[in-house]
Amino acid sequence: MIHSNLNSGSFVKTPTGMLLRYPFLPDYKAEMTALYGLIVHYYNEREGYAWPNVDTLALHYGKAVQTTSAHLTVLEKYGLISVRTVGGKKRFVPNPPKDEQELFASFPEALAEYQRRLKARDDERQRSAENMARLRQKTEATAEESVATPIIYHDPTTEREHDVSTWL
Repeated sequence: MIHSNLNSGSFVKTPTGMLLRYPFLPDYKAEMTALYGLIVHYYNEREGYAWPNVDTLALHYGKAVQTTSAHLTVLEKYGLISVRTVGGKKRFVPNPPKDEQELFASFPEALAEYQRRLKARDDERQRSAENMARLRQKTEATAEESVATPIIYHDPTTEREHDVSTWL
């Protein structure tokens, strides 16, 4: 049962800023947040690092070792992890993500991409609103035309014509 595990320590909290802002960095992919979560999960506070090697991370990340290594390099580039060598082996230390202000100050290209996407979203909303307004006008005009145009029914039994548009 998933709800019984909510408070059991089997979940890794994801910093909101990583979900909302880090994907605007040029080579950061949203899936890298899962890799960061694995490092947080494996972090040993007493030792001061996460113990799994790249092979183990790749296994749980669902990516090839080469892809996992490349993604670890991106996490390190943006300060999300530090890499230490302990006993000749790489160990990973998760660092807190930068807040929005720090992130955009450190990486102005992320701010530019964020603003570009906001504008694209706002432009699309505007286009949708204009299209909806045109559709409403067209629908209203069509409705007015159909009310103004009589619908004539010829009754073959009485040989009379009836305006049935008033019946609707």
